[in-house]
Amino acid sequence: MNGGTRKRGSTWSYYFDLGKVDGKRKKKEKGGFRTKKEAEAALAAAINEYNNAGNVFEASEITVADYLDQWYELSCKPNLKYNTQIGYLRIIEGHLKPRFGIYKLKAINSSIFLQYA
Repeated sequence: MNGGTRKRGSTWSYYFDLGKVDGKRKKKEKGGFRTKKEAEAALAAAINEYNNAGNVFEASEITVADYLDQWYELSCKPNLKYNTQIGYLRIIEGHLKPRFGIYKLKAINSSIFLQYA
């Protein structure tokens, strides 16, 4: 797994690749560490958490598209019949992601839905 540390102003940050999603490179970065050693320790912990848990998402930063993908993989695929899965996937890919996928999950409210009414 690719990752590293860098100095940004007077603090240190770590970063690492999460992989490719829809053909686009995704990475995780967090800063604010006083020393390089602190950033390296946090990087090792974050990579370990990612390898053991799969995804590293802060609840406030996940997009609707990411949430729908995660929900489909974890809830729909194991629990629903094939034709129901395909129907849900068509709704997600054809209607929900194009309209709401770019928004952060925490930002969804009724005013966003009124734009499309």
